[in-house]
Amino acid sequence: MDYIVLVGQRSAGKDTVADYLQSEYGLEQVVFSEEIMDLGLELGEITQDMLDNDLKGTLADWGTRIRQMENGSEMYITRVIEKAKQGYQIINGMRDNIELEKILEELDAEIWYVKANPITRFIRTYKAGLTTGPLHFLKLTKKPTEQFIESLGKKADVVITNNGSLDSLYRKVDRKIDN
Repeated sequence: MDYIVLVGQRSAGKDTVADYLQSEYGLEQVVFSEEIMDLGLELGEITQDMLDNDLKGTLADWGTRIRQMENGSEMYITRVIEKAKQGYQIINGMRDNIELEKILEELDAEIWYVKANPITRFIRTYKAGLTTGPLHFLKLTKKPTEQFIESLGKKADVVITNNGSLDSLYRKVDRKIDN
């Protein structure tokens, strides 16, 4: 395995795992949402003002639109694969099965599913100021970009449950790396 593909629902801990792998093991990451954002800016589909006003919402809406465009997914998946081949070992934030299939066709990757229970994810999202309350959080979890996450998790080679402390999460990651 040359690459780790991180998948998981909103606020499950994907970024925390990726950041830990980067700081402790020197692995570099390519983030799907960043590649989608850069492509949207290049194509003029989104603006910096839109991102400044509502980063997550703008990316979720643009991510949904580009996935519906003819060859839209191909445009950003190709960017992710090219970047991975330039030395990025972590692919973070994949959202659907088409993305996963394409990545696995091109790269020797292991899928890591980071999951946490809904209450834990709500609390994290609320503390980060990304939701106003339970109903808003529920609405966020129903966005089209969230609909395939569980099916991706079923294809995972590694499942990390992240309902506890950071130290607990880091120990789980260390065990997976050591195996």
